[in-house]
Amino acid sequence: MRISYSKWDKFRTCPYKYKLHYIDGWRLKRTKAIYAFGNCCHEAITGSLKFGLDPVSIFTNLWNEQQDCDLDYGNDDSFNKLTEIGKVLMARTVDKLKVIQNVSHVEEYFKMPFEGRHELEGYVDFIGDLKGVLTIFDIKSGKSFTDFEAKLSEQLTFYATALGIKNVALITLSKTKTN
Repeated sequence: MRISYSKWDKFRTCPYKYKLHYIDGWRLKRTKAIYAFGNCCHEAITGSLKFGLDPVSIFTNLWNEQQDCDLDYGNDDSFNKLTEIGKVLMARTVDKLKVIQNVSHVEEYFKMPFEGRHELEGYVDFIGDLKGVLTIFDIKSGKSFTDFEAKLSEQLTFYATALGIKNVALITLSKTKTN
């Protein structure tokens, strides 16, 4: 059996939800706009790292493709508002990425044996040198995390265990009223 962090986390929080999602194949009928927004931001960053392209341009192109989709927007969100927020977030991210050297393994699949007949599997966002230390990076959108919270991240612990890299970091993309 292959165990990804997503599967494990869903089972841990609610075994019935795991059954509905992974066994029965149930999904939401409408995608929440904020999830689509987060995916576009994530793809813009990894695309920038992988191909050296401008993350603002990548985000803009990906987000524009969502304009005609039937997305479920939150109370204060709209397509235009999320467009502007995404551009600001991506521009800020460019500066943050400059401190990371020797980026590799962007969106790379991994698997490793676990407990005999099982395997841990997943996709690492990327690996790079942060201040000379090999580090696993995970991109998150939605809320900010402290350094302490990043070190306690179960997902990063899962990846660190699977890949044998001790240092972990989160790149957080937080949609706040100050944007």
